[in-house]
This record gives sequence, C-alpha cells and structure tokens, in this order.
Amino acid sequence: MNAFKKGVFVGQGLPMNRRQNVILITVDSLRASHLGCLGYSKPTTPNIDALAKKGVLFSQAFSNGGGSATSFPTIMTSTYASMNISSDIYNAFWIKLSRKWLSVAEVLKNEGFSTAAFKNFKDDLCSIFGYNRGFDVFDEVIHFGDTRVDKACTKLRYLLGRKFVRANEINKKAISWCSNQRDGFFLWLHYMDAHLPYLPRKLSISSRVQAIKLGQKMYSNSNQMTQKEIESVIDLYDAELKYLDAQIGDLLNKLMKLGITPDNTFFVFVSDHGDQFMEHGEWGHGRLYDEVLHVPLLICGPTIKHDTIIPQQISLLDVAPTIIHLLGLEKPETFCGLSLLPLVDGVKNKNNYVISEEIGQDYSCRTQNWKYIRHDKSDTYELYNLQVDSTEKLNVAYDYPEIVEELDKIIDSHLEMGTRLTQSVNVCEPDFSDKEKELLKNVQLKDENFVSKVIGVPRKQYKTGKKSLPVS
Repeated sequence: MNAFKKGVFVGQGLPMNRRQNVILITVDSLRASHLGCLGYSKPTTPNIDALAKKGVLFSQAFSNGGGSATSFPTIMTSTYASMNISSDIYNAFWIKLSRKWLSVAEVLKNEGFSTAAFKNFKDDLCSIFGYNRGFDVFDEVIHFGDTRVDKACTKLRYLLGRKFVRANEINKKAISWCSNQRDGFFLWLHYMDAHLPYLPRKLSISSRVQAIKLGQKMYSNSNQMTQKEIESVIDLYDAELKYLDAQIGDLLNKLMKLGITPDNTFFVFVSDHGDQFMEHGEWGHGRLYDEVLHVPLLICGPTIKHDTIIPQQISLLDVAPTIIHLLGLEKPETFCGLSLLPLVDGVKNKNNYVISEEIGQDYSCRTQNWKYIRHDKSDTYELYNLQVDSTEKLNVAYDYPEIVEELDKIIDSHLEMGTRLTQSVNVCEPDFSDKEKELLKNVQLKDENFVSKVIGVPRKQYKTGKKSLPVS
C-alpha cells in the first residue's frame, strides 16, 4: 500500500487499540444554501458552523441523486444508483443495494470495528433495501401502512409535532450505545427533521394546523401560492434546521463528556440532497437542479486541518473512500469514488464533472461551467451556462449544440461503464422476498417529490448559432 499524503496517515491501518472512531452524520433534505458556513444570512446552524470551523468544509459538494433512494447508494457503497437493483413494485420505485458492492459498514466490520446505525422512519433506507449490511446494531422502524388507522395516527403525530422520530430521540440511543464502546467504532446517524412536512416542534397547535394546511396547498395548488406563503414555508424549514442544529450541538456535548471528540474521532457530516422552494416551479426534491444537488459536506477529526474550505467541485461518491482513507485502510476495488483527502493537501481533483441520476427518467452532468440535464422519459433536455446563470433559469440547449453533444456522450459513457462493472461481478442477487413484497404492497404512495410537469426543450435538430464555450 502506498504511503498517504503527509499530515494524514502513513502505512497500513492502525492497531485496534489505537484506532480512531468514525461518526457519519447524514441529514435528509438539507440544502447547502441554508447553512451559515455556506453563506446563509440567517442564524440557522451555529453548531454545524462551529463544527465546520474545526475541520474541512467542501463548499462545492454535489449529490449524485435527486432523492434518498438515488443518493444513498453513492454515500454508503461509492456506487451509482443505476449500478444497484431498481424495481417498480406496486407502482412505487425502489432501489436495493446490490450485493456486488461492499458498503463502508461492511468494510469496517470486516476490519474489526464495532458498527451501529440509528435512523428514522425512512422506508427507502431500511433493511429491506440492504442498508443493514455490515452493522452490528441497526435500529429501525419499518412503517409501511395505508389503512385508515395508519393515516389517523400520522395526522395525530403531525399535530403533536412528531412527524418522524425526532433528533433528540436518535441522540439518546446513540449516546447509550457509545457509552459502551471502546476505540474503533463506526456510527451512522440519520436525521429527518429537515424533511417535508415542515412542522417545527415549538409551534402551537393552532400554528401547526396552519402549517399543515400550507403543506396541503404545496401538494395540491402550489402554482397558486403567494410569495408571502412561499416565504412562510421557508421560515418553517429554517425553524426545523434550528431545532436540528441545537440537537447536533447537544449530541456533540454529550459525546465530549464520554471522551469522544475530534481528537480521537472523525466526524463526517453530509446531506443526501436539498429541497426546492419553487425556484423552478416545484417543491421538494427529485429534480436535478442545484438547489437539490448542492449539499453540505464537512470532515473534522485527528490530523484534519482546521478552518479550511475546499472550493473544488466534488460528489458524494467520494464519501466512503474518504472514510476508508481516514482510517488508513485499503480502498475496496468496488468503490467508484476517490478519497478527498489529497484535495486538502492541494492536489487538484481528477474528476472535472459530477453525474447525478434519477434512474430511468433524468440524468445530469455538471462541470464547473455547464449543467446539462437529460429527461429520458419526456425526451427533452436542458443546458445552463453556470458562468452567467448560476440559478439555472435560461435553457441554452439550442444555442450550444456541441456542448450538449459532449455532455450527452459523458452520460452515455457513464451508463455503459456502470453496466460493464455490474456485469463483470458474478454474485447471486436475491430478489425481494414474498414478505418484503407484502410490506411494500402497503406503502403509502405519497408524491413527496412534487415532480409532475415536463421540463426542458424537445430533442430535435439543434440550432446552430453561438460559438461553443469550452466544457470545463
């Protein structure tokens, strides 16, 4: 194994009695633009901002998927969603982690680390889809139900401000587990407090009723919402972030009392995707615009530089390889991403584009200057010149045909590469069991992504006109 860069680790993994710990904190639906450390003007995230000061913040991190189902395979296995098992069961779309690819938890468990995951009501991240692999403890509540009782219980939870298992409850379980651990553990915590519906805990019952009604309008008549109503929804989202941030601060304080600090533990903080706030006429996630794909990513811990910002464009495909590198271990051959640690030492990123997927319908390719989105179902496409249109509002696909063609080829090559890799590994892939199918049959089919309209210009003969700018 080659020596790692000076200032990180050198040689093989450390002996078990000297190994550091890793705590992976993932937050659902946290858009980068609403964190203070990434430029937000409101004081939503003081504790997360303080954590960023203690380490490295990647200011241009992008998700490889527009939703949890398509982004988490990249975080946990460093493979694209399209390289895993996708199925339409009972009119719902699911992605199951392929057994061909090792998860970061499996790698660390095989190296002797204790592993645990504490997460929320998150149907697409449950054991049915393989996310329990490699974990000694995998705390979950599988909640697939669509009966009248289920719906009534959901409404009651919303009125009480308990839309999901709240962050404080996840923290209690995590602290209890950590109190019995020695050095050499991997802990995954996943929080849903920033996810729709936005129902902050401190709202009065009457205010919460109004927030629920506003959420219903988001689903049914979003095009009729006033600017004041849109701002009210954003205020609710920010209030959720403030609560979550306070709970993360509480978690860090309680871990410190157990002797678990950045001096002996690596903290990796990341979001799977953001949410849209009507920038492109829709709410929620599922699209491949930057308000969804641009996410926070920060790392702190022993040997990590403090108060450092890395402006190079990177993707979540690199999270798992970075965790392995932090611990001085060999990167599995199945990981498609690269460690981010060389970037901290000034090495230029080898990947000059980010591919993102919503399998079977949308794909995007983002360079520093261009963003190309391809809609396979509607046979339409979009191109944005990020140098002059960072908010992706002016589709210039017809004006730059050579750019469209080049980025289109990159997406095609990406999909072909994934197919080749998948076919090269001969592992028996078990289908969904009858028990699993029965559970999925009862899932509440809710359109949380609000993705309904056709976007982009039709694929037809490109117009010729402006001279193409270089793809970079």
